Amino acid sequence: MVKKVFAKNTLRIFSSNFSRFISVMLIVFVGIAFVTGLGTLSDLMTDSIQQYYKQNNGVDVILKTSSVFGFTDKQIDDIKNNGYVEELKEVTVFETDGTRIFIVNGLNDSVNKLTLTDGYYPTSDNEILIDRICQDVNIGDKLEISGKEYTVTGTVANPLYITKDEEPDLNGDPLKYICYADYELMSLPKITTDLYLRLRFDEEPDIYSDSYSDYVEEACKSFTDDQTFAITLNENVTHEYTKSLSKKITAVAAVFPAFFVIVSCLVVYSTLSRLIEEERSLMGCYRSLGIGRFPVILRYILFSFFGTAFGTVIGIAVGVTLFPYVIYPAFDATFFMPEMTSLRNYVPGIVASVLTIAFITFITVFIATKTLKTQPCNLLHPKSPKAGRKIIFERITFIWKPLPFRFKSSVRNICRYIAHTTMTVISVLGSTALVYAGFGLYSISKNPDTEKIPVSMAGSFAIIASVIIVFAVALSILIVFNLTNMNIQERKREIATLRVLGYQNPEVALYIYREVFITSVFGVILGLPAGYVFLRFFFKYLEFGRVGDIEWYWYAVTAVLILASVITVSFLLYPKIKKIDMNSSLKNVD
Repeated sequence: MVKKVFAKNTLRIFSSNFSRFISVMLIVFVGIAFVTGLGTLSDLMTDSIQQYYKQNNGVDVILKTSSVFGFTDKQIDDIKNNGYVEELKEVTVFETDGTRIFIVNGLNDSVNKLTLTDGYYPTSDNEILIDRICQDVNIGDKLEISGKEYTVTGTVANPLYITKDEEPDLNGDPLKYICYADYELMSLPKITTDLYLRLRFDEEPDIYSDSYSDYVEEACKSFTDDQTFAITLNENVTHEYTKSLSKKITAVAAVFPAFFVIVSCLVVYSTLSRLIEEERSLMGCYRSLGIGRFPVILRYILFSFFGTAFGTVIGIAVGVTLFPYVIYPAFDATFFMPEMTSLRNYVPGIVASVLTIAFITFITVFIATKTLKTQPCNLLHPKSPKAGRKIIFERITFIWKPLPFRFKSSVRNICRYIAHTTMTVISVLGSTALVYAGFGLYSISKNPDTEKIPVSMAGSFAIIASVIIVFAVALSILIVFNLTNMNIQERKREIATLRVLGYQNPEVALYIYREVFITSVFGVILGLPAGYVFLRFFFKYLEFGRVGDIEWYWYAVTAVLILASVITVSFLLYPKIKKIDMNSSLKNVD
């Protein structure tokens, strides 16, 4: 009979603490969704660009010759018959007056395919195509190249040029135009200056892998000599931009989510420790009735496990679903992004979920075990309150004496519940640091160090930073909501007493909210310098940006946002204070 009742009460822990259960789930959800979403972005970006490159038969090697006569027919045949070479395309490239011109046999050749994005292919020798990277040129414009006027008939997408930043010429200066012409329409002697090579692989390669680079380097040794040199993807501006952006996104995905998860775990720890502390007497009752320690501990393990597990599962699902569609368009600021592939990297989310569940479960077992070490007869009685003594502020008489009684009461309560106060301060500190770091990243993105990061790449980071800010603010609201809700739950008897003494609902609410607001202010004050330190480390890790470039007003914006979340939560929880039943609350043994 006792075991049956215990089993029912074990299930009732979810209904009686439903708001806490939801809070735990949502806080974990925010952290895991953020980890999963950011964790898949780097692979998603590189995979999408790589698939586009392969679909258009992008080249692995560009061979150039120093001979003014170009490649000879024998050289071309020898390279074509090289065991490493799958396909070859002959190209003539020359630069003049800031313009790079490609002349090929057939503009729609399959090797390094040029895709017509607008207009039509040239039909005469005075017509050319322009690369889509030259966004200040329109169809129908006239361009003068080497003394001859050409009409732009269309724009094309070249797999080698998908970055929106300016392409440098041979001297490192920005090119004005990149044009394409067809040998069949040109009355020019054919001089093959470049050979575009697609190499033969046993299996489809990853063009961003070290093994791919090593293989291409090995292949290049077989067809280069004193007059011939090779350009690989490692020298391609687009490819290097992609790798650089991928590396920086990976850095963001490694540092920010870890901080999110740590803050989330701290708040969940605080929630569970306070739940177990509240049910101290109930635990003593179970032990007195002969229920073993493990079943009692299991009661709280189930509560924490299901709350955390649901949060992680929903977080992973939303992270891999929502984030790509929200942030993938951010890459359009840097690249002409192809269609997004279906690749999703679940590993960061799964690893973070396992660690979170393991940590929360361990903490639950630790707190419950520690509590159950007390004799059942002692558990049945509330903890003896600490002996009353003056707090440090009371000794500073010129500050303490002028304070109204309501503020003195709040300060005493803050110092009385020092463990709860500390957890509140740490939690608000963490969320403040995250919000400030998000604003810091956004500010540097808008004012980039152009020697270390292209302006277009900074535009992508601005959108990523905006998402970080949104999630950080959401986490802040959930944290404050959770902590305030627990504060109200724990102090129902105290609130009921104030109501009996004649305090009106607004006065009672302010009695509770004043303490939350004061501790939140301390959290903000400590969180801003913590965010500063975090950003210094992060920018060093990211290899761009300086904390000194962040405008001063972001400190104020961060503080206002966090404190606004406190005020918002206060309004949301005000009805709960009004609904507290005085009779049932005063009957509880304190």
